[in-house]
Amino acid sequence: MLTGRAETGAELAVPEHAPERAAPSEEVAVRHVVVAEPVEAPVVADLLALRAQAAAATAEAERLRDRVRVLESWVEAAARSRRLEYVQAQRLAMMKAVERDERFTFVLSLPLLLLALYCGALAVLVWLLLEGRL
Repeated sequence: MLTGRAETGAELAVPEHAPERAAPSEEVAVRHVVVAEPVEAPVVADLLALRAQAAAATAEAERLRDRVRVLESWVEAAARSRRLEYVQAQRLAMMKAVERDERFTFVLSLPLLLLALYCGALAVLVWLLLEGRL
């Protein structure tokens, strides 16, 4: 004996030898019934065309993913190159700054100051000798 429920689309299978309705505690098997409608040729052709379109769309999506991966690798390589150029430019700027500092520190250094003082004293001594004051 089979009974059905229209709202769920399921059939209840009840054994034929059961004289009364089964108790709720007993197991009842539920199976969904799929009714096959006759398929027409245009529907099959449409289905095949849609499957071909889906396969083409999947292939296009994969091709675009590959292009995105390539572009991302290019961007990473360019970023690495830019970072390297930036580091090199910073090193060059630091080297120039150190060179400038070395020049200014030499101009204001103690040996140069003592040399200037010695030359000045020597010049004063020569002038005094020429004047005849010594």
